[in-house]
Amino acid sequence: LDITTGKVTQSIEQDDQEDITSFAVSPDDEILVTGSRALLLKQWEWRENKCVRTWKAVHTAPVASMVFDSTSTLIATGGCDSTIKIWDVIKQYCTHNLKGSSGVVHVVEFHPDISKLQLFSSSMDYKIRIWDLKSSNCIAVLESHYSAVTSLTFSSDGKSLVSSGRDKICTVWELKTRTVKRTVPVYESVEAVVILPEEDYGFVSLNNKELNFVTAGSKGILRVWNAASGQCVYSHSPPGPLQEKKEADAEEHSLTYCALVPAIKKIITVTAEHNFILYDLLTLKLKQQFIGYNDEVLDV
Repeated sequence: LDITTGKVTQSIEQDDQEDITSFAVSPDDEILVTGSRALLLKQWEWRENKCVRTWKAVHTAPVASMVFDSTSTLIATGGCDSTIKIWDVIKQYCTHNLKGSSGVVHVVEFHPDISKLQLFSSSMDYKIRIWDLKSSNCIAVLESHYSAVTSLTFSSDGKSLVSSGRDKICTVWELKTRTVKRTVPVYESVEAVVILPEEDYGFVSLNNKELNFVTAGSKGILRVWNAASGQCVYSHSPPGPLQEKKEADAEEHSLTYCALVPAIKKIITVTAEHNFILYDLLTLKLKQQFIGYNDEVLDV
């Protein structure tokens, strides 16, 4: 999808027509890896629409989550079989097989400081596990959530972690001591968190020395929180006539995904109706909206 024109410029389709269960693009923008229900991983040169390599995922169930490390050489796959595999995409072999999770591993994230060689994961037991990749052992289990953990986001210095969950809280962790710095009640099921970079924001004055983050979830609105105070410092109204919607109707407008696109200074969200909405990072004003899938159209 070209976000300047809103046109779909390219479509990558698997030969076997198997559903793609997860995918990841490397930070250097060169490699796309897809995982399918056929338990195969495919590596693509996505600009040429060319599959350069197919290999067995070695998971006994589909891959539920996938992420590259910051060097674009390692990729971690979290499976529905409770295991995590780490692959070297350059040398093309499996480097780690991490066991010990409970249920589907639906979140995997590498620590941004590559020298630490740590992987963070969460599965159906609501715990966050820290894996040491030098020893292949789980070195810590962080517990604070009472429902599925939906995202793990690191601060720019790598010293703090914000975890979000469907238990309507966000937890700010001090990674050195592996303790809870603050539990922030956000009063909605949160699907994603974006930590705000140090900028001059037009919509609210923020102390850039403190950690501030944006939540996206079941209410369908973006809200900015201060991690130190646990207070909501800004609440962004949803686009269009959503404000009048009752709480019961809010589900169809809930946000299922949110990410920061630093290159163009925008925040992108995805709604339950599969619409993409782009906001300006500095003003949180709506810039673009791409209509997705709105169920079956029976008549016009």
